[in-house]
Amino acid sequence: MATTSFQYDPGFKRLLEYAAYDCAERGERAVRVDHLALALYREDFPLVDEVLAAFRVDSINVLERLLKANPGVAAPVDVTAVELSPEAMRAIALGEREAQHRGDKALTAAHVFVGVLRSEEKKLRDFFVRDELVGRGEGLLAEVVELVRWLRSGAGGPGGRELDVLEDGTLVALDAAPWREVEAGGRSGLAVKLKILKYFS
Repeated sequence: MATTSFQYDPGFKRLLEYAAYDCAERGERAVRVDHLALALYREDFPLVDEVLAAFRVDSINVLERLLKANPGVAAPVDVTAVELSPEAMRAIALGEREAQHRGDKALTAAHVFVGVLRSEEKKLRDFFVRDELVGRGEGLLAEVVELVRWLRSGAGGPGGRELDVLEDGTLVALDAAPWREVEAGGRSGLAVKLKILKYFS
């Protein structure tokens, strides 16, 4: 049987490094799906923020819940001793399946985001929190996947599309690389970056 080989996007490699760091900072030696979720905030916060905003979910509140559920410890472990857990590998494998389904040759953070959401029902609830959203199950997941695909077409990165949500709920596409300062509906990409960095400093 033929196998599909993937290139690994630099953003995906950074995501693994961030996940390993977040794992070590919590005194653990096996990267869990929660560590991948925290790493997604570091690597591609605009994607997480834009997807959640489309469903009227505050990404900062979600981050605060993730951090509360995964507190740091006084004595972190050596990051070089950290390995991927089976559950994290499964989430990444589901991301690879998403990339394969789309015909993409490079595995990106966006694919892993989809893999994390598909990996277990709890993850969908962690991100989308409200019962009326989570109760939509596969329907919600299908909408999220389509939105992620639209926002990060191809190999993602600067060629991807960003989305902004205006006061009236209108979704506006922005041709902007992550963190480029843009103004639409009163939001600034640079301000969002500064807002998220304070949680990891």
